[in-house]
Amino acid sequence: MRFHDSSYVEWKNDSLLAVPDNTWWKREVFDISNEVCFANVQFRFKIKKGNTTGTHFSSGWFIDDFIIQASVHPIVPPELSFITTYPDTVFETGPFPFIAKIKSRTLAPLNIPVLKYTSTYNQIVTHDSIVMTAVEGDSIWSATIPQHVYGTEIQYSVFAEDTMGNNDFRQGHFHIKRLPPYVLNSVALHKMDAPDTVEKYNTLMPVLVTIKNKGLNNLQSANIQWSVNGITQTSVNWSGNLPDGFQDQVVIGSYLSGMHGTYDEIWVWVKLPNGVSDSILNDDTLKLKIYNCKELFDGDYIIGQNPLSDFATINLALQSLKNADCIRGDIRFQLASGTYTENIDLTNFANYLNGYSLTLTSLANHKDSVVLNDTAGTLITINNTNNIYINSLTLDVAQRGTYAIEFKGSANNIEIRDCNIYANPTAVTEAYAGIMKSENVNGIANNVRIIHNVFDGGF
Repeated sequence: MRFHDSSYVEWKNDSLLAVPDNTWWKREVFDISNEVCFANVQFRFKIKKGNTTGTHFSSGWFIDDFIIQASVHPIVPPELSFITTYPDTVFETGPFPFIAKIKSRTLAPLNIPVLKYTSTYNQIVTHDSIVMTAVEGDSIWSATIPQHVYGTEIQYSVFAEDTMGNNDFRQGHFHIKRLPPYVLNSVALHKMDAPDTVEKYNTLMPVLVTIKNKGLNNLQSANIQWSVNGITQTSVNWSGNLPDGFQDQVVIGSYLSGMHGTYDEIWVWVKLPNGVSDSILNDDTLKLKIYNCKELFDGDYIIGQNPLSDFATINLALQSLKNADCIRGDIRFQLASGTYTENIDLTNFANYLNGYSLTLTSLANHKDSVVLNDTAGTLITINNTNNIYINSLTLDVAQRGTYAIEFKGSANNIEIRDCNIYANPTAVTEAYAGIMKSENVNGIANNVRIIHNVFDGGF
């Protein structure tokens, strides 16, 4: 096995002053099964000096953490990479969200990954770990390191392992450094958290803001003032104990949104940090303009016959979605357990979703709990349809229908996962199938994923 400097582009081989940092470290993995499985083997690292002019006084090789793994099962570490990365030095106190792609490369499922970190401040070392959360399918995971004061050193690692013991990890570190100006007392209006830029009309809306201490002294008090459409509201006297760079979310009140089709304008400003004047004035004020919608869609909705459901049928929910004048985020229709006899037409939903996604799934998160069948013909039609997720459902066209899902035109980013898909069990032609896209249909079906489904019947 050979290493070579040409594969390490981060190595500054032409600099005498370069100091290695964490971007230099590389993790090499080699499968040496054929070489060692029937022999006694010793390992030796031999470092050979090159002859490139100017490199003889540069930082050389550093070798650490030499690990040998052996098993009677296949040794295939999980796929693990950071989507979120941080440089060696950061200039904020956090929080620090981490997103990683972690995926088993064997048939064995993943154990829940863990983010571990160590914080060092004034030579006091604290260890902690955070169980990561799946945020997108089963391969994108997230966790957040909380705020830490300026001057803290953070070392972190993500460890992933499947149930067969195959594992891998990634690590890194960063230092939290303060930038000028250095003033004793200052407070900033960091962001406006609520309302959003679109809201439902004639509704009582809470107003939430985040303030941030920008002074060297701990922030113990501040005054927050605000107005709605030019009318001053009751101010809030905040009290607490925020270290330099830390932030706090504050509910400052609520207001009644205007009629649909109109706009509301909110101004918020903060002053008097620790009871004194703020010498930094360019970060004290924010404004927000809000459009008042007649019908707003965003988040989760329950479909079913129980009193807590938002809609009785799938088609009632889809019709309401098509009529909505504001789509604010991804939408998930969760179907209560039972049988739904409806033909579902998602034609032209690319025009309605405004770039967001629509998920059809079972409330119980189990494919046997919800059965969708059709009155006749195609159960689910996809045509000019993007960003659709169909998960954990039973799609049954074995008795009356032709296709469980039919692509009749263009489609992009369609996922069908963890479903039972039943079609005509005696079919002898392509007129009956679980999923169908005819060669005669115009439009490209792009990025279509059909994952971990059970098919029975169909041609």
